[in-house]
Amino acid sequence: MIRDDLLKGPADESAAAALARMREFSDALRDQTDRVHHVDYRPAGLHSLAEVERRLGVTLPPSYMRLLSDHGLPCIGPLLFEPQQLRRGDHCVYDPEDLSHVTDEELAAVMDRLEASVAFSQPDPGAYNYVMFRTDLVNEDGEMPVSLYEYDEVYEDPEDFVTFDQYVSAYVDEWNAGQAEDHV
Repeated sequence: MIRDDLLKGPADESAAAALARMREFSDALRDQTDRVHHVDYRPAGLHSLAEVERRLGVTLPPSYMRLLSDHGLPCIGPLLFEPQQLRRGDHCVYDPEDLSHVTDEELAAVMDRLEASVAFSQPDPGAYNYVMFRTDLVNEDGEMPVSLYEYDEVYEDPEDFVTFDQYVSAYVDEWNAGQAEDHV
C-alpha cells in the first residue's frame, strides 16, 4: 500500500524534498514491479553554475541553485538540462515559422517574454516545448516563476508554478500518480 503523502507533496515542498519523496515512492513500489524509477544525482559544479549565470547575465533562482549545489543534477528523464545547456528563451525559436500562428500585435510581446526567460528543461524531447524561468519577474527572495513555452501556442505568463520548487513538486506529484495507476 502506497502512503498518500508520497502521492502529493505539501504546498511548501522543496525540490530536494520532492525528489526524496519520489525516491521513497519508488522504493515502496520495488516489491510490486520490476520497473522502478530511481532518482540519482550527478555533480553540477558551482563554478559551472557561476559561469552559466555570467553567460546569461542573470542570477538563477536560489531554489534551483540550492538543489544543484546541495545534491547535484537529478537524473530523472527530461526534468532538467545540464547547466551549460541553459539558454535564453528566444534561442528556443529555431525558425520564424514556429511563431507564424502569433499575430503581428502579439509577436513583440512574445519575443520580449522569451528574451526575459531562461529555458531549463525540454519536457518532450523532439518537440519545441520548453520550461523556463521568467527572469523579469523575480520576487523578494530571488525566486522566479516557471513558465511553459509551447511553440504551437502563444507564450503565456506563468500561473501554475510560482517557484522552481513548486514546479519540481508538481512534476513528482504527476510522476508518482502515474506510477501508482500503472503498478498499484
